[in-house]
Amino acid sequence: MTVVASAVEAASEHVSSSPTVFARRLNRLFDKLQDEGNRRGNEDVAAAITTAGTKISSSYLWLLRTGRRDNPGHHHIQALAAYFQVPPAYFFDNSLSDAMERELDLIAAMRQPAVRRLAKRAVGLSPGVLDALLVMVGQARQAQGLPALSLSEDPDEQATANDL
Repeated sequence: MTVVASAVEAASEHVSSSPTVFARRLNRLFDKLQDEGNRRGNEDVAAAITTAGTKISSSYLWLLRTGRRDNPGHHHIQALAAYFQVPPAYFFDNSLSDAMERELDLIAAMRQPAVRRLAKRAVGLSPGVLDALLVMVGQARQAQGLPALSLSEDPDEQATANDL
């Protein structure tokens, strides 16, 4: 093996073992914004984006998702953002990405049928009853060894269901 070939191989292994920020965020979208029963792979997403008017291949998506390519063109960023219904800045703006991460977690939770049923049944209940339900959910999470969750979507709020 030549020195150049071994350097290329070493660089390739380094890139694949530590995905870029773009790759991590793209993979997060693949993981969180698809229905559990209807997971879409690179081929499905590439076909949908191409059908919408921007040519992209499944192999190029794989390269982006593994971090082997980390500088997609503006048109690909726009198309990916449109497909996953996020602003294009999600891929680059840390403060926006952090806020979007909280939204992605909520969207993923609401895709669970039992969580959706529970949320629908809670609509219209008084604030006091909702607080009591939050306490019960906090106790159930604690009993199952799950971490406590914030009572508010406001990041400045420090109270948890276990604190009530």
